[in-house]
Amino acid sequence: MENKNTTIHPFPGLRPFEEEEEHLFFGREKPVIELLSRLRTSRFVAVIGTSGSGKSSLIKAGLLPSLYRGFMAQVGSHWRVAVFRPGDNPIHNLAHTLTPNLLLYQGSEDDPEQVEMWRKMMETTLRRSNRGLIETVKEARLPEHENLLIVVDQFEELFRFSKLERSHQEEKLDSAAFVNLLLESSSQTIFPIYVIITMRSDFLGDCTEFRGLPEAINRGQYLIPRMTRNEKREAIGGPIAVGGAEITPTLLSRVLNDVGNSPDQLPILQHALMRTWDYWAENHKGEEPLDLVHYEAIGTMERALAKHAEEAYRELKTEKNQTICEKMFKLLTDRGETGRGVRRPARVSEICAVTGASEREVIKVINVFRQPGRTFLMSPSEVKLNRDSVIDISHESLMRIWERLIQWVREEEQSSETYIRLAQAAALHEEGKTGLWRDPELMLALNWRDENKPNKVWADRYDSSFYRAARFLVASKKQKEFEIKEKERQQKVKIWTARIATAILGTLFIISSYFASWAFLKKNEAELAIFIAEEERIHAKNEQKKAEEQKKKADESAKRAAAAETEARKEAKESEQARDKAKREERKAKAKEIEAQLERLVVEMNREKEKFRQYLSKAKELAVQSAAEIKDTELKVLLALTAYRLGLKAFENLQQSTGKIFQKFDASLLDTCDRKEILTKAYERLNKVYNDLQVESKSRRQPLEIFEALRAAYIAREESQDIIFPDAESWALAAAANHIVFNDREGRLLMTPLRSGGRTSDLQVLDKPNTIDLSPDTQLQASCFAWSGARLFCGTQDGRIVYWENQGWNKTNQLVEHDAKILAMAFSMNRNSLLYSVKNNVYILSLGNRANVFPVFALEERNFIRALLLIEDPRNSILIIGDAKGNIFQSDLLHTVNKQKTLNTSLKSGGSAIHALAYNSSRKLLCLGNARGELYLFAGVDAKSLTSDTEVKSYIFDKKHKGIVRALAFSSDGRYLASGGLGGTIMLWDLKAKDTREISRMAPILSFGDNGKLLALVFDPGGEYMIFNDPRHLRVCPTNPDIFVEKLCQGGHKEFNKDQWNRYIGEFIKQEELVLCAGGK
Repeated sequence: MENKNTTIHPFPGLRPFEEEEEHLFFGREKPVIELLSRLRTSRFVAVIGTSGSGKSSLIKAGLLPSLYRGFMAQVGSHWRVAVFRPGDNPIHNLAHTLTPNLLLYQGSEDDPEQVEMWRKMMETTLRRSNRGLIETVKEARLPEHENLLIVVDQFEELFRFSKLERSHQEEKLDSAAFVNLLLESSSQTIFPIYVIITMRSDFLGDCTEFRGLPEAINRGQYLIPRMTRNEKREAIGGPIAVGGAEITPTLLSRVLNDVGNSPDQLPILQHALMRTWDYWAENHKGEEPLDLVHYEAIGTMERALAKHAEEAYRELKTEKNQTICEKMFKLLTDRGETGRGVRRPARVSEICAVTGASEREVIKVINVFRQPGRTFLMSPSEVKLNRDSVIDISHESLMRIWERLIQWVREEEQSSETYIRLAQAAALHEEGKTGLWRDPELMLALNWRDENKPNKVWADRYDSSFYRAARFLVASKKQKEFEIKEKERQQKVKIWTARIATAILGTLFIISSYFASWAFLKKNEAELAIFIAEEERIHAKNEQKKAEEQKKKADESAKRAAAAETEARKEAKESEQARDKAKREERKAKAKEIEAQLERLVVEMNREKEKFRQYLSKAKELAVQSAAEIKDTELKVLLALTAYRLGLKAFENLQQSTGKIFQKFDASLLDTCDRKEILTKAYERLNKVYNDLQVESKSRRQPLEIFEALRAAYIAREESQDIIFPDAESWALAAAANHIVFNDREGRLLMTPLRSGGRTSDLQVLDKPNTIDLSPDTQLQASCFAWSGARLFCGTQDGRIVYWENQGWNKTNQLVEHDAKILAMAFSMNRNSLLYSVKNNVYILSLGNRANVFPVFALEERNFIRALLLIEDPRNSILIIGDAKGNIFQSDLLHTVNKQKTLNTSLKSGGSAIHALAYNSSRKLLCLGNARGELYLFAGVDAKSLTSDTEVKSYIFDKKHKGIVRALAFSSDGRYLASGGLGGTIMLWDLKAKDTREISRMAPILSFGDNGKLLALVFDPGGEYMIFNDPRHLRVCPTNPDIFVEKLCQGGHKEFNKDQWNRYIGEFIKQEELVLCAGGK
């Protein structure tokens, strides 16, 4: 069942509120107004607040909806909004955000290559100068009165990116260029560009890194104030009320006390409330509000977040998945220079590279932390992940609360410090400013490498010289190993050196004398060779210089020729572009003209729709006056007929006028101009409005007030003509037999066949009844009849099952007897058996050669079963059972006899005793009525769905009875549903061409309650009449108001006199335009 209390989840958890969750955003109305005022006076606004103070939520769910509603005076309500985070490539991210959704891109989004080309062109323009954003907006040619708002969320990410740029020693800093783009575009007034940044207050000091940024923040700063206790009370109680639930004052006070005055507790509050709501939704009973027991079960604000995160971590049962989780969270977190926790978004591909895991393994771990009810990681759970998806921690508070993550962050900080020291030492060594590492630094670094197994993707977060650092570490290790071996070798050398030193010295003296003479001769030869080589080098250099001069002249000639050719091509291209531009402008103008025409036609159709509403409103007004206010019978008839004809005229006028309007537009024009996608959408809007109005006009479904007025007028004129059998005390429909069975005040049982065939307007639908005399001790139980084709079965007040055979119907036979009355009955064709309930038990009575009785279902004592229904096909016999507590049970009679079993638990009602069940096989609809007067409708119900895991959707009707729903019936074709109760009201629904959700929300086409307590009702075979009883009479009512119109017109009618016409109709329509009856009667 779809529980109305849990269809809306009112709390987002750690993530911020989104724009579409404005209806759940409470307690910040005053800051929104102040922020609008600040944006009106300054085009650059910095929203500053502590971590968890609600900066992003204030912009998305507070400011943006207000801008779209035009609450910013003198600016208008037409806004194009780009919301993004700077990340590791702020200019690229800005271009990427401006391209889709037609923000500043006018092409087709169906062509990915064209979209990517526009994005690259836009990024190039943005990087060209400080006026890049202004030039981009200028080229986009925004329509008049359209504004562009750039929202840079999590602006503090830019400082981490800037630090990374400086560590890489890049000459041109993207971070500074990005800031200059924002400042330059917001300082001019020619183009309507507005900029909002959100930033944590503990990063204010970092703003001095960028020239001009502190001054701009001082001019447009908005510091988010702390929420007052009343605002926090609204933020807690408001969403709960929207979700259809209540919170106890005790729990509200406890939560307000727990959150205290700390502004960074708001995300933790939202998460605790989300967990409390989830626990309450699964465990509450009836109308139970959210209370302390639900709040304490999730660990309160103090432990809820850590407890929830630890639950998710424990679901990663393998060590490999836990290792992936640890490395992933270390990658997604960062600590600033002052130890501040900062989120660091990363793509799935980057996480795969750092963890060394496959894409499938990483996404599996990510999904554990972002599944519905867990918002620790973004993107949302409904977004399908791929290698390019960006993953981020929902809020920094997770880094402060979850002990395991705190330890991981500490380990990551120590690991990064080790790597940075290693990278710096490697850089100094390469410059010759330091030597290789030795123990103990070398030993610590080697242990760090073996434990953490770093790779280049991870290392690039801190220093891009990973391979240099790795080589340095390896070289240090080899140097250490070399030094150890060298010491060993030197020890051996010293021993041998001492032994041969004397012999070597003598030998060397003799040899040195010989080589001194030989070296002197060779020196003279070398000096001569050097002189000759120098002469040859000078000659070669002169020849090379001449060749280079000749080549330079040839290159200059080639360049001049190429430049001339390029210029010619450029001029030809510019000429062609000018022609193309002229054609495009012509087609754009034509497109705008067609778009304006489509909008005018939509406006015309809406005007016709309004006229239609006026006609129906007037018709309903006349109908209400006829039914309730008018005592004069003939005037009552006149007003009812006038309301009916005015309603029909409303439908006819709507069909004709909208058809003429739609024919004014030639759809072939869409192929002759540019902006085809926009024009197609405009045409689709026109087509949808036209089709919706045509469907409504062709339905000809009169409002229930008109139906009720016609019925009241007929009864006022033809008193008691709707009574088809007087003195009937109780009756019920014998299943599948097209008979009505009832007993009269004289103690007789009457069985009457229903007429079939064409429609009749005499309201007499019963043929002559068969009469069965009952014994004095046989008191029949209303609605306890079952029909097998040859026999009629009935349950009695004193607990007996009796029957009559189709051979004169004159002998009363008894089958079984119990100690309490029979509450409900049903007949199974598959099993040739009778099923019935006594108190809290259901029995099956076999009708073969031997009548055997045995129980098939039982509930606890005093849980009486008043409603039974059988749904059968050739393979299944499903018994539907409704108990006194509002539960619906199902039992498969062919496969689980003697075993109590609930086959499909998706069938549930509202917790109130079930008194009536009805089923229509052609529409697969099951309806139940309970003691609170509520009606529930289940869609897609058949024997197959009830014996499988197929979900059966349920809906509760908006309209309800005032008392117990005692009777329900579908017409045989599934067109109509009727309900009646002990409160005396009968309702009729027209189910034609309606989906189940729409049926539950729409009003009945007829609702009246002038007949007193009602016990049962049925339809005739053709579905044109409802037959029902009051405590003393059997009555009939058509399902089509045309029958009442025919009867009223057959009796004739007077005409309005002038005073009556002016009083009730006036100048709304001319009297001669309405013909109340065919033939002028």
